[in-house]
Amino acid sequence: MTLVSYVFGVNMRGRYRSGHLFIVNYHHGDLRNALVSAGVELLAEQGVEALSLREVARRAGVSHAAPYRHFSDKQALLTAIAEQGFGMLNELVRSSAERNYPSESARLKAALAGYLEFGRSHPHHAELMFGALARIKPAHLEESALGAFDGLVELVRRAMRDADPADARNPRLVALALWGQTHGFLALSAHVDLARLVNGGGALDIVREAVSMTVDTLLVRR
Repeated sequence: MTLVSYVFGVNMRGRYRSGHLFIVNYHHGDLRNALVSAGVELLAEQGVEALSLREVARRAGVSHAAPYRHFSDKQALLTAIAEQGFGMLNELVRSSAERNYPSESARLKAALAGYLEFGRSHPHHAELMFGALARIKPAHLEESALGAFDGLVELVRRAMRDADPADARNPRLVALALWGQTHGFLALSAHVDLARLVNGGGALDIVREAVSMTVDTLLVRR
């Protein structure tokens, strides 16, 4: 199952642009998905400040009043886009972690690589999920964020047990350290020429290796 098929319904027309499928019209009751997709397109082009229900309706090809059937205001639409992002992130991390690996630390690294791939491929979703909306903290969105974190904690717990069964550190704290480092590497890759810093390499490969080194460091008891 691809990320696109995971997120979007089948009764929708769309167009492909720069690695993303944008749904621009709807039929057979897919209004909500069409509006969310139009919102994603607008975010990618102009940022969160430019998003409005009126413009989203125009892009989806519906009346200006139509979005209010599903979203009470702009924040409600942004929350729906962020929830879509958590669904995409969880699916990508889950599919990465479900393969066969020689060790639990390798599984953890693969899951974090999926996390990095999501952040690089869907920066506008990530900004809503961990930036603008994280400051407002809609209740159900916070639950989605906690669910994503709990999945990481379980992978960390397994990797810690595999590396040293006597390791008594709090896996949630170790997971938090990894999560923070991963976000930091993503932020750097968006604003800094990493290849110049480390004398060559692609940005994604560099941050993957940096995260892998961080995992190895954190799993060693001192």
